[in-house]
Amino acid sequence: MNHKTRKIAIKKAEVDIGIIPLVDFLNGFNGIITRWSCEGDPDKPKKVSVDLPYITFYAEDLESVQFLLKELQGAPCSVIVDYHNYLVPMRFGMRFENKKHLNMMLKWIKECFTVL
Repeated sequence: MNHKTRKIAIKKAEVDIGIIPLVDFLNGFNGIITRWSCEGDPDKPKKVSVDLPYITFYAEDLESVQFLLKELQGAPCSVIVDYHNYLVPMRFGMRFENKKHLNMMLKWIKECFTVL
């Protein structure tokens, strides 16, 4: 179908302040939509991965994620595919070792893209 479309804001969300720049950065790519994120909990022991900084996002199509991965070459992080949900095959995430590691990523984005 050939319908006219335009982008609109769907919903606002509560986002941890320390990870907002990464959320904004990823959402700036066509076809990439962030879903969950956390800047990490510095008061909890780092033995539980849920307390570490992370971000989960969806790609609308293969081309979107391929472009994002190309842009992220050299980044101090890795993108992981979430295979736990076979119903949503285009779900991805980034996990960070700690808040310092997240901040390294934010610094890399600022230096390479000048968007933050």
